[in-house]
Amino acid sequence: MGALRSSAQLVSYETAAGMALVSALLFTGTLNVKSIVEAQSKEGIWFVMLAPVAFFTYLVASIAETNRAPFDLPEAESELVAGYMTEFSGFRWSLYFLAEYTNMIVVASVATTLFLGGWLRPFAGVHWLNFLDFVPALLVVAVGAYCVVRVPKQPTRVQQLFMLAVAGLCFVVGLVLLAPVLVPIVRPALTEAAKPFYAGIHGGFWFISKSACTFIFHVAAIHDSAVPL
Repeated sequence: MGALRSSAQLVSYETAAGMALVSALLFTGTLNVKSIVEAQSKEGIWFVMLAPVAFFTYLVASIAETNRAPFDLPEAESELVAGYMTEFSGFRWSLYFLAEYTNMIVVASVATTLFLGGWLRPFAGVHWLNFLDFVPALLVVAVGAYCVVRVPKQPTRVQQLFMLAVAGLCFVVGLVLLAPVLVPIVRPALTEAAKPFYAGIHGGFWFISKSACTFIFHVAAIHDSAVPL
């Protein structure tokens, strides 16, 4: 019964997720990931604005595909006391969670690529919003400053050293993220030659940030829901 229930859930929501992805692919007419993101850059709008229903459908279907609440009934944890945890323990048990969280990262990355502009900055085509290029560096530096403030409040020396190490790492990453903004101003001759490299630095930050937001929604947004399936 558990296998039948899990198979029915997967087939049902995989069909909905596939149709939602097709709507995004129809805007570009290609399966090339780079072309899909470039099409969103050319249009000056993310596909989530053009197909909000498709994005919402894919989001719900991906939550069901990854067995998150309230779609976690195939695991039958409430019926089997602890579900699969009664049969597996230790590292074998952790592999189940690693697989589930890896699956969530994959579906979050797909949603980011097809609907949320991939590695594009928000409002990339609006020139008067170019100040958003400073956001990655400022955000990372703010995290580093917060770690420095928290150092004296740590109870042990090891924790204090760890917080300082994290703060130092944040400051270094902040300088790296600041380079694509400052170098074209200081050394304009290097702008064209290093443009792909600089675009990759900020693009990686925006892609990871968007994927992380979608991932967190999978983990937390509906985790406490009591709505029955």
